Amino acid sequence: MSSVRAVAKQQLQRVPVVFDVAKRVRDQARDTSVYRTAQRRRWIAARAAEVQEYLAGNEVPKLQLGSGWRQRPGWLNTDLAPAMRGTIYVDATEPLPFADATFAYVYSEHMIEHLGYDDACAMLRECRRILRPGGTLRVATPDLQKFMKMYDERGKLDPAQTQYVDWIAAEFIGEDRAEPVFVLNNLFRAWGHQFLYDEETLRSALIAAGFSGARRCTVGESADAHLRDLESHGVQSGSDAANEFETVVVEADRPKVVADGARPTAATATASVAVTVPARPPSP
Repeated sequence: MSSVRAVAKQQLQRVPVVFDVAKRVRDQARDTSVYRTAQRRRWIAARAAEVQEYLAGNEVPKLQLGSGWRQRPGWLNTDLAPAMRGTIYVDATEPLPFADATFAYVYSEHMIEHLGYDDACAMLRECRRILRPGGTLRVATPDLQKFMKMYDERGKLDPAQTQYVDWIAAEFIGEDRAEPVFVLNNLFRAWGHQFLYDEETLRSALIAAGFSGARRCTVGESADAHLRDLESHGVQSGSDAANEFETVVVEADRPKVVADGARPTAATATASVAVTVPARPPSP
C-alpha cells in the first residue's frame, strides 16, 4: 500500500499545479479545524460573563436555543454557531451550561429536528432541569403527520397542499418535481434534518423528559403572553403560509412540585412549557 501511495505522490509531483492545489486544500482544511477549535474556546470563555450579565438584567429570564439569525429582544439567544453579536455559544447535544431552575421560559424553533432522537430527548431533559418549577418550554419543528397525509392524498391534494408542494418545488427542488414524493424525500434529507416528529411522538418525548400538560398550539399563539408571536420561520423562508402549513406547535409544563421519587403527572403541573415544531428549516 505504501508503494502505491509513493507512486501516486510521484505522479502528482510531476504535475506541480495539481500537487500544489491538493496541498493547499489539505492545509486549508487543517487551518479551518484549528480556527473552529480556537473560536469555540473563545466563545466558551466569554459565555459565563454574558450569561451573568443577562440574568442580572432580566427578572423573567428566557432562553432561546438555536437562534440563528432570529434574535429576540429580552431573550438569551444561543446557537451552535453564533451568527450575530449578542448570541452566545451553546451546543444542545451537551449538558446545557446553566444552573438548575434558571429560566422561566425556554424556546426553540426549527432546531430539534436537526438532532438525533436520543440527543433531542437528552436536550428536553436538560430544558426541564434549567426551567424554574412552573416554567415554560416552546419548541418548533416539522409536522411529519401533515407531510405523510399529503403523500397519502397525492393525486387529490387540497389547495393548501398544492400551494405548499408548488412552493417547495419552486424554491428548493425544481418545478419539474412538484410532487409529494419529492417534497417528502427533501424533508427527510435536506437542511441537516436528523429526526422528524409527529405530534404524538413529540408529546411522548416531553412526558418522558418530565414535562406534563402537553398540548398543541397554533403558530404564533399561546395562552401565555411571553410565548406569543415568536415563530419567525416564515419571514426567514419567505412564506408565512408555508410556515403555518408545515408547523406543529406543542406546549408542555414543568410541574411546580413533585414528591420525592414520584414521576410528574398532569395533576402536579401548574405552569406551561410550549413546544413549537415547524416542518422545514430554511436553506442554509
